[in-house]
Amino acid sequence: INSVYAIMIEGTFASITTRSVPAQKKPYPPLAIAAESQKTQKMIKMKGTAVGFYFPEYMKELNFSGLHIHFITSDNKKGGHVLDFTTDSVTLKFMEAKDFYMILPNVETARFLDSIQARKSEKPKEPADIPAATAAE
Repeated sequence: INSVYAIMIEGTFASITTRSVPAQKKPYPPLAIAAESQKTQKMIKMKGTAVGFYFPEYMKELNFSGLHIHFITSDNKKGGHVLDFTTDSVTLKFMEAKDFYMILPNVETARFLDSIQARKSEKPKEPADIPAATAAE
């Protein structure tokens, strides 16, 4: 399948496993760091709505390829990023996307993200690399 699709699944899920991270505050950490405190939950016989997108393999540099789906229960109390699910009685709706628009982050956000990435890639100093203190210090 070489098109982007929007997907919605509504109804009762026999089981659905989601993950979510706690609310974050500015400056927002990279997802990899925020995800360290994520919680996973498995729900059985849960009514709700799952929505998301399918991206083909050739778009993996813009977004990961495959399905990306989020779920919310009918009472709006539980949900998150879908890791796995099986359905019971659901309605599936999907639509092929004819266009794809991407909004880039503003310059300030991009610079902040670059600085985080640079710090993460720096090699930690070994004790031998740290200069010894001198009498003048």
